[in-house]
Amino acid sequence: MALVLLGTLARIRWLVLLGVALLFISSLPVVSQRLVGWSEQGMTRGTSADAPEVDAIVVLGGMTSAALTKTGRTFEWSEGVDRFMGGIDLLRAERAPRLIFTRGQVPWMRAMRPEGEFLAEEAKAIGIPASQLSLTRVAANTAEEARAVRALVDSLGVGRRILLVTSAFHMPRAERLFEGQGLTVTQFPVDFRRDLRARTPMDFLPDAEALEDTDRVLREFIGRGYYRLRTAIGLAG
Repeated sequence: MALVLLGTLARIRWLVLLGVALLFISSLPVVSQRLVGWSEQGMTRGTSADAPEVDAIVVLGGMTSAALTKTGRTFEWSEGVDRFMGGIDLLRAERAPRLIFTRGQVPWMRAMRPEGEFLAEEAKAIGIPASQLSLTRVAANTAEEARAVRALVDSLGVGRRILLVTSAFHMPRAERLFEGQGLTVTQFPVDFRRDLRARTPMDFLPDAEALEDTDRVLREFIGRGYYRLRTAIGLAG
């Protein structure tokens, strides 16, 4: 879209055509699903019973959206809700004595309270004891979540072995950042986005959801590259 806008303003026809072509390709399900497959490569959905016993279960944020009410705003579940359910299942399977939610809050959503506070309330509402729940300090991104979890487990003295629960496409970057904080990570990927159905002619037609998937995965690849570069030049995650 940026290329289309830039080409239009600069009156460069080939730039506009290039932007339109990239937008069209990015919106094809056959393309977006290939990218999703690459982002989830090596990931499989495990069961709570097969997970090892650790010191804490850590559930990363990113599973809600904002909705307007008569008095303000509230949270609604989005497609990443498997993160929440995965953490609950692991706790009920006694894989760890403590479930940690991160107080995720991006800078442009300061009007909303941190997501983790909502998640903790929802966990209590379905019978999880408050004594088994913990919340980190506020964190704006995955790197800050990793630092916040490290600080929390050290302050609680519960050990650094964790089961990390997040979306499959996000797991490689998250695992790298958490291990960079000295935590021993066991992956528990959920929220798989790859469509396992057979290919149909519709996969070769533009689709808004496919464009969203392409955008999400490309941003994830950029994030992975960014933190690899930071590591390569000796900067902390």
